[in-house]
Amino acid sequence: VGVTVFSNSFRDLIDYTYSATDPNYNNIARTRSSGAEVEGRLTLAHGLSADAAFTYLATRVVDPGTSAVVTATFAPGARLLRRPMHTIDAGVGYHVSRGGVDLRAHRVGTREDNYFPPNFAATRHVTLKPYTRADLSGELRVLAESRTTVTLTLRAENVFDARYTDVAGFNYDFARTDAASLTQTGYRGAGRRVLSGVRVSF
Repeated sequence: VGVTVFSNSFRDLIDYTYSATDPNYNNIARTRSSGAEVEGRLTLAHGLSADAAFTYLATRVVDPGTSAVVTATFAPGARLLRRPMHTIDAGVGYHVSRGGVDLRAHRVGTREDNYFPPNFAATRHVTLKPYTRADLSGELRVLAESRTTVTLTLRAENVFDARYTDVAGFNYDFARTDAASLTQTGYRGAGRRVLSGVRVSF
């Protein structure tokens, strides 16, 4: 079992403001972040293992930078964009001499973000919904000689094809222009994908 407590102060962050003529990147914003992470790992019998971690993150804008409006990148007193306050990561595994398999689940809490519509309408401050993503990975050693080993690997990301949004408006669906679609099928992160490979050591 482990506990980590942290506190950070960030200075000279890059802030952006729209300008047709003047320089629009400025190193003036200042923010703070603090929190704690609790983690635990357990080794069981017959090659089984389990682990889990919970992270609490609090962020705040100290210096708003070039803009003090609510939709600014660094709005005064606001949380940092796209930083979840709560995150949970947990996994179980089974490993033997020739290989193993791992199943992991990643839970991300709500995040604040700014939405920029493609028609350049007014920017809106939105809250992205929480989501849970599961990944499955495994490997099997098929050849093990004195100096050479060959291992087959397989990884399935987002096994249950969870629909989630990491960035408001990313992967925009032009058939849907309503704000509600920000948390629906119109805006989503990467779907299910499977990767396979071969690892050779000698």
